[in-house]
Amino acid sequence: MIRVTLILWLSCFGCVPSYLRKKEEGRHHQKSPPGESLQGALPKSSTRLKEPVEVEPAKTVYAIDKQTFRFRLDFEDVWNAALEILIKNYNLNIIQKESGLITTEWDSYYLKGALYRNKMTLRMKKSSWKTVDISLYNNVELLRGNLKNPAAGSVWLPSKENSQEINRIVQNMAIYLNQHPPYLPQTTLTKKDINMP
Repeated sequence: MIRVTLILWLSCFGCVPSYLRKKEEGRHHQKSPPGESLQGALPKSSTRLKEPVEVEPAKTVYAIDKQTFRFRLDFEDVWNAALEILIKNYNLNIIQKESGLITTEWDSYYLKGALYRNKMTLRMKKSSWKTVDISLYNNVELLRGNLKNPAAGSVWLPSKENSQEINRIVQNMAIYLNQHPPYLPQTTLTKKDINMP
């Protein structure tokens, strides 16, 4: 009876794969790092990743078109970011949170020897539960005539929109919200845009 039990025990012990014998072997040997004890038990066809895979985080700020941007964030946070960025760069004219509207006063600047002025308008609306769409309009005008004395026959003429200012505002809003700024192509004004001869 003892001999039969011993033979059965030896034959079964020999059939048990090494990863199931971990408990028995662990009593007499030091504990090995995780995965090392299973190394011999894994079939040769199994594959392991050689390098960790980096998963790109989901975009929270992206462009829909050159004037419209989607923020996958709370309305209140996006509204505060818009106010913070615009108030640091412009004098604000209208602020209506209920309608999501912010407008600025005219702001003058020189670019390539020409005098410009621009006025920003921002319209914000919820497009879903936690998604906000922002539309930005940059009204740009060029002073034509005598730059030294604008009152002497000079006139402000519409100029082609320079979307660089829109891009700058959106990127600064994303940074303020601790988000990755969206990729936005840079555009510059040409002589044709400035209406210069």
